[in-house]
Amino acid sequence: MTVPNGWKRAGAPDRDDVVLAVDFEAIGRPEASFRDLIPAVEAAAELWTAVPPPVPVPAEPFAAHMQHWTAGVLESGRNVVAVLGFCAGSVFATSLATHLRGSGSEEPLLVLFDPERPTTTTLADQLANAGATVQPLLTPNEAASLDSSLAAARATSDVAAAATRLIGAYDELVQGPFLRAGLNQRYRDELARSFRSLMDYLTAAGSADFAAARHAADVVYSEHWPEAVNEPATMVRLPIEHGSLLRSDRCREVLSDLLERRAAASTGAAA
Repeated sequence: MTVPNGWKRAGAPDRDDVVLAVDFEAIGRPEASFRDLIPAVEAAAELWTAVPPPVPVPAEPFAAHMQHWTAGVLESGRNVVAVLGFCAGSVFATSLATHLRGSGSEEPLLVLFDPERPTTTTLADQLANAGATVQPLLTPNEAASLDSSLAAARATSDVAAAATRLIGAYDELVQGPFLRAGLNQRYRDELARSFRSLMDYLTAAGSADFAAARHAADVVYSEHWPEAVNEPATMVRLPIEHGSLLRSDRCREVLSDLLERRAAASTGAAA
């Protein structure tokens, strides 16, 4: 069976049931991803991971992302048994689960991993990480310009304004130190598109209301991640650092257990 626009199959093909997972898989990302959780999902369902909408995203970025992801899922007629969100993806996952509940579909399990509503500091950190990779190649003027852009982004509470500033600063890295590092034009263009897509994604999540329906979520936190959900259905904190959370055996065990309990409850309700 085909996978609708906005999603790609990550494992266990041709199952009637689907698990939707929202995260942003940036080029060269060191953190674990939902692909690392395939063993926890494939016994029960297909795993579909979210594909961001094309850049640039139009006005009202949150609505644009949600429309991109919900339309095809509803039209597919597939049974969504769970919606997963990692970090900023938890904002979208929460809204997706709420939307599916309101569509008449069976109520999906909602599981959030290190949930976060992005701030301008979150956005600025992405540029800071990119700048750190080429720090030795920065001229004094480029280093000063980068620092100025980071400071301006962190000083505002407007995520859209911060994103615009940061995208421009990233383009300066692409045309300067990334070029001197020997990256060809095609790869530099790909990096620029990926960063713009990431900024659109974080801006959308940062502009959304993250309060609705969070109480219905099961939440898994890494060792030091701050709590972001009041009165969750269940909460587990694992002694694992944030970047490795999704690839840990313990995290897979927790998700498998939640999916098994959800399946048992559905079977009991049907009986």
